[in-house]
Amino acid sequence: MSGVDGVSDWVIRDAVPEDESCLVPMWLHGYATSKEVQETGLTAARERGGDHQVQFWRVHQPIVMALLRRSTIRVACAVGRSDYSNGPAVILGWVCTSPGFVHWVSIKRKVAQMEGGAVARELVSELLGSHVDDELLMTFDLVDLRKLGKLPETWRRDRSIVGALRNLSTKRDPFFRGLAEDVLHAEAWKPNSERAA
Repeated sequence: MSGVDGVSDWVIRDAVPEDESCLVPMWLHGYATSKEVQETGLTAARERGGDHQVQFWRVHQPIVMALLRRSTIRVACAVGRSDYSNGPAVILGWVCTSPGFVHWVSIKRKVAQMEGGAVARELVSELLGSHVDDELLMTFDLVDLRKLGKLPETWRRDRSIVGALRNLSTKRDPFFRGLAEDVLHAEAWKPNSERAA
């Protein structure tokens, strides 16, 4: 396997609270490139600082935060930079799943380009473990995984989930906004072992 940032291997671990500042933007920047977001009319959602990006983040950040805090997150980091003891961890890729669902798969661009995507496919396979063969519903358009080739045949996309969450996130009526905040409330960070199974 070729090296990534001078590293030839990775460490897979459960996510820690310090990872969140990397995971949220990776998810939102990745999802902003999807056809789904373009279909919502936010055609410039990936352009930093523009009105479409601000609106996109306002709607989708609460959704991402709620899913991150309620799901199982596995992270692949560069060997020697897998924790925060010597500066920031170097995250090469990660997955967010919950029973029956795969919410997000993210792969650092450099890793995705290595050896025609072979390194990234191996990394994703290790991150997902047995979930690769499970029958799962995809809540989001997994743009990074789709770029690597075809998705597992046992996975099915359910666009209604993100649509419902997006609808909740945009409610402005005080009563419904309160309900939406209860649903999308980002819980305090917990280790994967303490999250809902």
